Amino acid sequence: MIQKGLLWSISYGDFPTSYIFGTMHVRDNLAFTHIDKALHAMYQCQAFLAEIDLDLAQSSIDPKVYLINDGLTIDSLVTPKRYSKMSKSMRRAFGLDMRSFNRLWPILIINKLGESQLSQDNHVPLDLFLWEKAKNVGLKMGGVESLEEHSKVLTSLDLEIQLQMLKKTLANTAKFKKSMHKLCALYEEQEIHQLHKISKKGMGGMKEVLIYNRNQLMYERIDGRREQSSFYALGAAHLAGKKGVLRLLKNAGYKIKAI
Repeated sequence: MIQKGLLWSISYGDFPTSYIFGTMHVRDNLAFTHIDKALHAMYQCQAFLAEIDLDLAQSSIDPKVYLINDGLTIDSLVTPKRYSKMSKSMRRAFGLDMRSFNRLWPILIINKLGESQLSQDNHVPLDLFLWEKAKNVGLKMGGVESLEEHSKVLTSLDLEIQLQMLKKTLANTAKFKKSMHKLCALYEEQEIHQLHKISKKGMGGMKEVLIYNRNQLMYERIDGRREQSSFYALGAAHLAGKKGVLRLLKNAGYKIKAI
């Protein structure tokens, strides 16, 4: 079994060593616990790749991608009674107004609820912090996935499954909050296997699209860049598991080592 660890060196034959670092898209100091060793490895590389090109994401992604198709809204998908109940639960547990998120895909609303439970200690999330550092030292920048591929993942998710997940989250907010803090604690301890397990469970029927298919694509893109020493900043949930990026690389003959 692959041991715990957020930062991994990967090498294949005589090709230069690259690194994979598991990230979280949060500003909480807990996510920055291992930043020093990540930066040390990053400064040894020629290129930096996040899941997507973050500069292009800010300038080129159409905001409509984040909105439910066909102009649908949350309140049009549930009964008035259910919507009122969901709204009260969101306001009471998170201090947020459902009307502000009414047009968003439900999975994005769940992400917003999770972010609301974490501290805003840093000016940008961890992945964007690393992106800015890499750009400042002149590394070649890019994304493992294209913007089109990344956006397609969101729009291909089953809306009804997402809606059921949102209902479940708002029906048991205490459990959701506990799970979020558990994920952060596991991240701090570099327990990528447990982190993957909990993340996978939380995605239910969407894990194939959100994790497994993307893991395969990430592996293929990394494997196609053997010639250049690169630093890959990928969501930590993609690292572990039988279908995780690290396992796929190891099965393909790469030497992987936790740093």
